[in-house]
Amino acid sequence: MHLLTTPRLTGRRLTGRDWPFFLQLHQHPQVMAFIADPLTEQQILTRFRQRLKPWNTDSRHWLCLLLTERTSAQPVGLTGFCLREPGIAEAGFMFSPEAQGKGYASESLNALTAEYFNRGYGHRIFTRVSAENHACIRLMQRCGFQQEGRLRQCFFLHRQWQDDLLFSRLASDPVSGR
Repeated sequence: MHLLTTPRLTGRRLTGRDWPFFLQLHQHPQVMAFIADPLTEQQILTRFRQRLKPWNTDSRHWLCLLLTERTSAQPVGLTGFCLREPGIAEAGFMFSPEAQGKGYASESLNALTAEYFNRGYGHRIFTRVSAENHACIRLMQRCGFQQEGRLRQCFFLHRQWQDDLLFSRLASDPVSGR
């Protein structure tokens, strides 16, 4: 997938020019509140470089797309997926605080999921959501993802063990809810 287009957003492969925006997102406490404790700039750079690698259907690293507003061309977030095993991918996204609450996450997640299934990359896509991230839980439900379970104390964040909720969508799921 080289391009993602929605009514208000365009997604393209991440390039080296996107480092300032990538760094800004990863250093913003509100953006990272449910993702990770503060990272060093070197750790963020390592993540960035991993996401610049060429991607194809044999890749096991993240396909990362920079999302921009179609009208202003301003970057608003990142989205993508990682093939975890044949036919199954994990989706992810993050948005700048200024872009949150505008429906961009659901718009891009619906488009990403549709592209994933339409291009035949797999039959199942899933996300892991912090059990404390209520806005993201509602987003998953609006986008037709079904909660499959709770991963108890599966990651360490803010000096304590946190639970994740596992959500998925299948290619065979009804279109309603997207």
